[in-house]
Amino acid sequence: MKIKRFVAQDMRTALRMVREEQGPNAVILSNQRTEEGVVVVAAIDYDDALVQQALSAAARASAAKAEALPPAAALVTPSNAEQRTYPSHDVRLPPGIPLTDPLPAARPTRIDNAHALQAVRLERSVLGGTPTAKLTTESETAAASAASAQSATAAVSPVAPSLNALNIEAPHLADMRREMASLRLSLQAELEKLSEHRLRLSPVRAAALEELHAYGCDDAFARSLVERIPADTAPKRARGMLLGLLAKSLPICEDDLLQDGGIVALVGPTGAGKTTTLAKLAARYAARHSPRDVALVTTDSFRIGAREQLFTYGRLLGMPVIDVSEPAMLEASLDKLADYRLVLVDTAGLSQRDVALNQQLNALAALPHVNSYLVLPAHAQGCDLDDMVQRFAIAKPRGAILSKIDETQRLGNALSACVRHQLPIAWTTDGQRVPEDLQRAEAHRLALRLTEQRRQANVTHPEVEHVRV
Repeated sequence: MKIKRFVAQDMRTALRMVREEQGPNAVILSNQRTEEGVVVVAAIDYDDALVQQALSAAARASAAKAEALPPAAALVTPSNAEQRTYPSHDVRLPPGIPLTDPLPAARPTRIDNAHALQAVRLERSVLGGTPTAKLTTESETAAASAASAQSATAAVSPVAPSLNALNIEAPHLADMRREMASLRLSLQAELEKLSEHRLRLSPVRAAALEELHAYGCDDAFARSLVERIPADTAPKRARGMLLGLLAKSLPICEDDLLQDGGIVALVGPTGAGKTTTLAKLAARYAARHSPRDVALVTTDSFRIGAREQLFTYGRLLGMPVIDVSEPAMLEASLDKLADYRLVLVDTAGLSQRDVALNQQLNALAALPHVNSYLVLPAHAQGCDLDDMVQRFAIAKPRGAILSKIDETQRLGNALSACVRHQLPIAWTTDGQRVPEDLQRAEAHRLALRLTEQRRQANVTHPEVEHVRV
């Protein structure tokens, strides 16, 4: 087996160096990022059959390791300082296995933890300054070949039974997992770069990709849309096609709570605009039906002035307001409001990391007749929106209400989050006016809103041609 260490500025260059020097059958043992750049350790000339023989021999040797394993002092001498050494529990072939030149074997398709650990040890030796792997005995040479043969891919299988036989301790296993996870993430990042590079070869697709990024759409969502645009599409038609594809990709909630009524709870983080949105829904329902059909419930005992704000809205709209101070009292309070066609529940404005949040959300989830909607501030960043969706998933929201879309120039962040989590969009709000600044979510209007916001931010931006939905 021939092992070599490659150093390059990025993973793509390192892989090209491996392919040019060692050929397409080279095995990537490991990779890591250092001050020098990306360090990749690769090997060629391995024997898959020898691997299985080595592992079988190791399993037998572990049962009687007092007889099978020679003392560590007999394996390493001061004169072989440049030779590769292994801990006393490494794999060694018994003398009966011939050490002939191996035949080319099929490239492995999976890797188990025992083999990966050997690859990690081999890589550490190479990075430590040893140019090639030299062993003190012929049996150690065969063991190194066997250990490296299964290190071709990053797909890690469950812990194999041979781990117990080899007495591999947990710290070594954790190191191996980190190495493989790092390799997997690096390869995934390179594949994403290659995919984006392929899209940028077409001027039309490249322009569409840049436009989606300017809207705030994340990379995965943007690529999924641009890949569906033919490379030879005319620029003007491509823009309308892009907005049409974006509109078709948005999940829209079909439920109309202003028509269906029922018990509706608004959940969301502090400052998302739940109370104002609730007042808008109540006023819109009262205008369509009657104020006597609506009741308001507040469970917010944390924020100063929260109850007073909802009581003020109740007086202005002519609706009763019920104050529920404890989550355990919510069900009994809702039972008393069974005669109302629409009951709107304003929940406490808690941070998604507040311990009291789970208690409140669990109380809502325990009531099957309560429909929850998650209020997401559109100006939040993508990672924060992901955290909000995950934290409030306990309440099992039927959809999302995107609030404050007038306060962001990158609405694509919120739209991408809804697409990622397949959370249907029910309503949007774009101001403080009650109830004027409340709109039912429509896919084509949201797509147009993206272009309008960008045009307002950049007066040189071209006008929207058409949205094809």
